[in-house]
Amino acid sequence: MNKNITRVIVMALGIFFNATTATAQQHAGTISPSDLAARSTQAQAMFEQYKTSGRRTAAAEEKLVQILNLQLPRNEANATTIRSLLASQSGSEEKIGLIRLLAAQYEKTNSSHKNDLIIQDLRVLATSSDKGLARAATFAFTRLGFLPGFEEVLGNALKSSTINDDEYFGEIAHVMAFAPPGDQTRLAKVLRQSKNLYASEIVAMGVNSALLPATWTSEARA
Repeated sequence: MNKNITRVIVMALGIFFNATTATAQQHAGTISPSDLAARSTQAQAMFEQYKTSGRRTAAAEEKLVQILNLQLPRNEANATTIRSLLASQSGSEEKIGLIRLLAAQYEKTNSSHKNDLIIQDLRVLATSSDKGLARAATFAFTRLGFLPGFEEVLGNALKSSTINDDEYFGEIAHVMAFAPPGDQTRLAKVLRQSKNLYASEIVAMGVNSALLPATWTSEARA
């Protein structure tokens, strides 16, 4: 299997389950709920340490990756703190880690009541003049699923050369399964007209994958 296509399938699963590494492992049956809880507790402790002594250090980016993979608990306090940290002075690589951590605070139930603010921040960051930040925010936003503004954010990133053609059509392809039927049909037409091989491979793998939700329309399968 093409490694890039495999990566896209994994990212699509992340969208569906709103998953970080730990939760993806739980869905795959490789980690128990008690282990997941322990990892979340560890992530919270690491995040507290990062806030007090780990910021703007050489190891900050690596620390944020570890916190993300262990799954920092999704709650109002953490979402608020991450938003504040992003608004403060930090290096570009550190901010990229915070962007990914912020996106991971988005949850389908919106129990933290921060989803709208998270989306707002990601959309603003996607327009950053720093291409690294803009790129990270664009992918963080689009991989939350088919949200209002999805095509606008993706289109702006393409126009500004933040992403390339393959990445643009590839994002449409792996989000398409999560779009409502009408939008899915429209997006399928966009992909057919693009004749983008990368996107076609993603759709083909998705349609035939038991890992993705069985929500493909007949037009998307064509």
